[in-house]
Amino acid sequence: MSIELAIGIAVLVVIFIMFFTNIGTDYSKRTNQQLLDLWSLHENNVRAAKAVGPEAYKKAVQKMSTLTNELKKRGLLNSDYTQGTEALDSISRKLFSRSLDEIKADAKANDPASLYQLGIIFRAVKELSASIKYISDSANLGYTDAQYALGWAYMTEGSGVTGNACKTIKWFKIAAEQGHVEARKALDVALKSFSRAEAEVALAEADKWLKSKNAEGPAPSAPEPSQTQGNANDALSAAVSELEKLAKIGDRQAQVQLGEMYYGGKEISQDLHRAAALFLEAAKNGSPDAQLYLGAMCENGSGMPKNSLMAMQWYVKAAEGGNAMAQHILSTRIASPES
Repeated sequence: MSIELAIGIAVLVVIFIMFFTNIGTDYSKRTNQQLLDLWSLHENNVRAAKAVGPEAYKKAVQKMSTLTNELKKRGLLNSDYTQGTEALDSISRKLFSRSLDEIKADAKANDPASLYQLGIIFRAVKELSASIKYISDSANLGYTDAQYALGWAYMTEGSGVTGNACKTIKWFKIAAEQGHVEARKALDVALKSFSRAEAEVALAEADKWLKSKNAEGPAPSAPEPSQTQGNANDALSAAVSELEKLAKIGDRQAQVQLGEMYYGGKEISQDLHRAAALFLEAAKNGSPDAQLYLGAMCENGSGMPKNSLMAMQWYVKAAEGGNAMAQHILSTRIASPES
């Protein structure tokens, strides 16, 4: 092991310990849904801390125990970590403003949205096998939110399925191609997180799935090209112009949105240096999404000097700001620093 790599790993360990030991443990002020959402993060924390050392592992377990006790205190968890129908119905009404029976009835009729909703309800109570079943059924019926969720499941430990790079990229790609904005962001990062060979296989599978679905029914009729295209170009120019104005006065959402456009190079010509400048401004304004992009750009040397340690620092900032992708990257890299 080189001296540079050893120093790098040491710094990452320090960053890890600072990040995970500063997660607040005053759960009494959190909502029920926030507590349930924290469960997976704490599970990942425990796994990652075990690789760091006994002290970090002990602290992570203590926090997990505190969270578990608060969940039990509120009646969100029984001793076997399962929930009854009444609790499920309460979560259903809170998340989707529908009763559990209503959602189940529609799901039986293979309504994609209802299947997805059932999957999310069961995921919230850690009934992971049921969650994955319903989300998978919805995803295969073409529901983009389910496809995005399935991509996350294959990327995240403790989600009910074994981690799988190809399936992660496949489902992000499928959802992105059908217009899911968050899936497009996740796909950009996933393509940089896994090997080229895995990505090529996954993208081919995604294209095959999309072609198969398109073949099941008539393709949507294409609009008349001339005037429609001209109107679209005018609208895009106006949108870019407005984003530029907002970005100049410090609107971080506009900075991120415009940065993504320059980064992706789909709506407008790709300009990685311009994208990096916009992400830097947004990151200074506290945008976790911009910080995630900067981490990926530093890691790969795209639009930014290649710098692994700087990349990890940006990932930590994004994770602290609540970015789920950054949290996943951080816990995975610390748990397996040799990778």
